[in-house]
Amino acid sequence: MGKKERKIELSNTVNVFFRSVFDVASKNIDEDKFIELRAFNSNGKPVQKYFKYPNELPKFLAESVTLNNLMSVYYGIGLRKEHKGTKDATFDNISIIPIDIDVLKDVLNYGDPKKDEKFLEKDITKITDLEAHKLVEDYYKNLNLPIKPTFSFFTGHGIQLYYLLENSITEEELLKFKKLIEFDNKNNYIVNGDSNIYDLARVLRIPFSDNKKYISKKGRVLEINDVKYDYNAVINQFKNYVNYKDNVLNENYEERDFKSIEEINWDYVPPCVKKALELRKNGEANRDIQLFLRAFFMMIFNQVQGEDVSKTLSIFKEYSNNFNEDLTLRSLEEWFNSRRAPTNCMNCPIQECSTCWLANKKKGNPLKAYYVKKINAEEKSVDELEALMLGNVGKLEMECFRGIYNINKETERRTNSDGEEIVRTRSLAYFTKPKLVNKHFFDLHDVLKGKELEINKEFIDIFDDYAFYDFVEVAKSGNGGHQKYLYEYDLIYKWILKKFEVDECKKVTKSYGYFDKSHIILPNEWELPRKTAMLHYKRDFIKLFNEKYTEEDIKDIVKHLKLYLQDDVSKWILEYTMASVFRYYFLSNRKIDMFPNLIVTGLHAQGKSARVRLLFSKLLLNSEYQYGEAVTQGTGIRLEEEQWVNLPMLFDELKEIPKKLEGMIKRIGTGAEDVTQRYRRDGEWNGSSVIRPLLITTNDLNVNDMALISRCIIVDIDDIKTVNTIDEYRWLYDKIHLLGRWIYDNLGMIGEQIENLKFSGDREKAKENVIKIGRAILGAVFHNFGESYIQSSDYPVENYSAVNTPDKAIRKCIIESVRRNIKYTINGQTYDIYDVMYDPEPTVKSNIEKQLRAHGMDLKERDGAIYLVLSKDAYDILDIDKYNVAEVGKLKAYWDYKTTAIKGRGKVKAIWMPLQKAEPKNKHSKNIEVEYNDTTVTVYETILENVDENDNVKIDIIIEKVKEYIQIEDNEVLLAIKNLNYKSYISQPRVGEVHVCIK
Repeated sequence: MGKKERKIELSNTVNVFFRSVFDVASKNIDEDKFIELRAFNSNGKPVQKYFKYPNELPKFLAESVTLNNLMSVYYGIGLRKEHKGTKDATFDNISIIPIDIDVLKDVLNYGDPKKDEKFLEKDITKITDLEAHKLVEDYYKNLNLPIKPTFSFFTGHGIQLYYLLENSITEEELLKFKKLIEFDNKNNYIVNGDSNIYDLARVLRIPFSDNKKYISKKGRVLEINDVKYDYNAVINQFKNYVNYKDNVLNENYEERDFKSIEEINWDYVPPCVKKALELRKNGEANRDIQLFLRAFFMMIFNQVQGEDVSKTLSIFKEYSNNFNEDLTLRSLEEWFNSRRAPTNCMNCPIQECSTCWLANKKKGNPLKAYYVKKINAEEKSVDELEALMLGNVGKLEMECFRGIYNINKETERRTNSDGEEIVRTRSLAYFTKPKLVNKHFFDLHDVLKGKELEINKEFIDIFDDYAFYDFVEVAKSGNGGHQKYLYEYDLIYKWILKKFEVDECKKVTKSYGYFDKSHIILPNEWELPRKTAMLHYKRDFIKLFNEKYTEEDIKDIVKHLKLYLQDDVSKWILEYTMASVFRYYFLSNRKIDMFPNLIVTGLHAQGKSARVRLLFSKLLLNSEYQYGEAVTQGTGIRLEEEQWVNLPMLFDELKEIPKKLEGMIKRIGTGAEDVTQRYRRDGEWNGSSVIRPLLITTNDLNVNDMALISRCIIVDIDDIKTVNTIDEYRWLYDKIHLLGRWIYDNLGMIGEQIENLKFSGDREKAKENVIKIGRAILGAVFHNFGESYIQSSDYPVENYSAVNTPDKAIRKCIIESVRRNIKYTINGQTYDIYDVMYDPEPTVKSNIEKQLRAHGMDLKERDGAIYLVLSKDAYDILDIDKYNVAEVGKLKAYWDYKTTAIKGRGKVKAIWMPLQKAEPKNKHSKNIEVEYNDTTVTVYETILENVDENDNVKIDIIIEKVKEYIQIEDNEVLLAIKNLNYKSYISQPRVGEVHVCIK
């Protein structure tokens, strides 16, 4: 069939659908009526359009096709009275019973990992059209609906079912069906329908339209049947299908006074039992209620052995409007064979008594006492459990074919009129051959031991409180309820735990790494929890432990590494990297008080990222990937999910450390981990935990907390001489991970070396200690292969020029405020504090200093630096309140705060904020001042500012620069240069150039 013919067929089908849906509903409506077309786009508001029915139905269909090119399209299930999509604007007339099942999400548990990481394995955003159709179609084929729908459509992610009615119904009748769907969703999960669509104002997806959510998927027809139904027939069929029970059987029934009967304490009788007795008294109890009452009172009187049933008979006689002793006795006799105990409250059958809300509240509940005494009292062998399961108690049948187990429950046995025995069974459980293994889980502190059951490709921790519930959900057959058969499931469960245990031990860890000499947790012996997303860097790390190497391979790598390490920056990075392997060990054993983060700053294309990538990522993680800013956003959950290895996290070109994470990162600087709660045995988290410090490369980093700066080693690559060893870099790049593998293989040996390392663990020495530890480790590694490690020449020289901190912003604000408020103008020229620092005229200096002191400020020179001194009286002219600085004294968090003498104010407490280094006069300038006039001195100082050592500058440039300072003729400048050359302060190697001499 060609595309054109298919479009015509689809158009005809959709037209038939809408005529079928709305023709019956519109029969008794004489006024104008409209179909609503609503289109949704994930990024915009909904589009709503209205078309008169039936005249504009073709126009409605054509417009829906147009909008569907960009958006998902829907129609209102009820005809509208006007151009509004509200309930009040909708006719209370509808001729369909719709069922909407989101198969992928609600049944098969697919979801969006961007919203919840647990959906990484079942990612709905990546399912294609064909994959989704196959999953939904297979589900639909096995749905076994009680009656065939008139229309069945594939909607992209699920199914829409429509039961076309012979006569229209009102919203009140539609809500009765909603109640049925809600009951199913709460108790049985047979239909799994969306209960929110039963509202006259609701919209549903237009059949055959494309679902634009995630990857686009085409709507398709699953089934069309030319049938119409009576409303009561549909709802009654579905009530039976989902085992629907009305609200009169609700457990929250109001308690009433009941007649006292010997040996019954009515305070311990659940409300559901009292309600059941009332229904029986009125002749309204069905078979399930009768069986429930029988089970309850047979157990409350401990009549499980059948010696005496008179007390139960007396109850049944008392609460009956049509008591038949013979039939009741036969029913009680049946109890001993079947032990059936259905219940109206869904919480009190014998199999679920241990979790019943009332049984736990009222300790005398006989059902709970019976359950604990009869089922959990004694430990049975495999053979005994199998005999119970398949014998008279369980009445189960078991089939096993190629490792697939099917267990059937006998539900009825009778003889028909021909004398033939009829036996009916139900498939109770269906599962693959179980596997029960011992499980060790390392939680960063201890190895916790447990057992894990693998069944039907699912894994159940049998020490978990919900293990039995999980087992039933995984092993049970079909979509039907299982509450009546929990006793049989209990026998099957215990039989499996006894029969299928194996000696294998599975080892799972929250994180890889060296924790102490008895806990070296690495692949392939240990694995991460199954729910951990295996992204590139994790896979690369695990792959490292399948690599093979020889001693000669490692020896060659060490030789080339030594040739590569030609500058202190590379050595500091490698020394920090090696120390970080043992970070957790040192902090958890309090051998050091702090382990800092490492920040490498510098301009682009300086090699900082390349060095860190080679000497950290490739070496220890076998990876070239770095983290981006997204991991540091939000509440810390994303950061927590990356704590799979006990090594730093590398962030390339990180711009800012978010405020929400500052506290967490500071805490791991001084502690082995930042934990709010400990882990559960199965590896699931119950809180947050971070163990990885940060290793950052950046050219511009914003840090809002100064305390965080103190927990970082900050190295600026622009300030340090580096050596380009590109050839060695390229040779090492594809091989250095083998050295990392060797290090992991020898962690025990290396750990013994550092245990005896002598150093002070004080926090003040923390940054030096990290480098010292790294040097010791590298010394041992190089020595093992006959090489000597040439350590870095000094400890890291820290530079914060590329790190934006609060003190920098406040300092800039203070300087701008002072320059704006403290100034002096003379002869049309304005001077401020910076002019005072550069030998101004005495009048200028005197006026500026008087203004400063009048506002509680002064300029001081100490230890080669010039400081702006700020007392509390300076606050009024400092615009620092916008930084939440309430008083000048608060600035002591950034600068020295000490008693200072300010002329005219005496001794006051003041902040010493550095302005700049004091530049001492050149010693040659002092000699020139003696020998020559001011003009020659100015020319010489201009030459010093503009001529670098071993460099020549043209005289024309010097003349231009001198003229910027003073008014002077060219000849006067040339004369000054001649005098300086004569005294050898400068030289003239070429005509028209000058050169500074170093004396």
